[in-house]
Amino acid sequence: MRQAAERNGEALRRIVPVLLALARFAERAGGLPFPVRFVLLAILGHAEAVIWPRVERVTWLLVETGADGRAPQCAARLAGQPRQRLHGSADAASLAGRLRMLAWIVAGLAARLLAVAESAARRMSFSRLAPVLPPAGGVALCAAPDTS
Repeated sequence: MRQAAERNGEALRRIVPVLLALARFAERAGGLPFPVRFVLLAILGHAEAVIWPRVERVTWLLVETGADGRAPQCAARLAGQPRQRLHGSADAASLAGRLRMLAWIVAGLAARLLAVAESAARRMSFSRLAPVLPPAGGVALCAAPDTS
């Protein structure tokens, strides 16, 4: 699980700047002529619709595995919202805000997955040391070399 959590956390961490760039692009699309804005907002709206189910899946994965009982519940609520048509400048600003919010949620999930991977790595390193550590209530018996 450690390697999968680390790999997924790194992938999500790399998605955050892309989402922020898309939010900036949506913001700038608000000032463009209608035909150009319509096409750009349709593409950016589709990008938002594609990422929400993945965020929801990672959120529920964290909850189901018990790794985090505090995973962002807003991801599940927002993922089920119906898609709206994006036409005007206000829609572009709204989409930019939603993409920024999504970037923050993804950044939080990435940080949590990387923390899970780090704690799993720590547990594995301690489990390798367990035979060397002395028992809790007694004296450690170390194997001595045979000198006979």
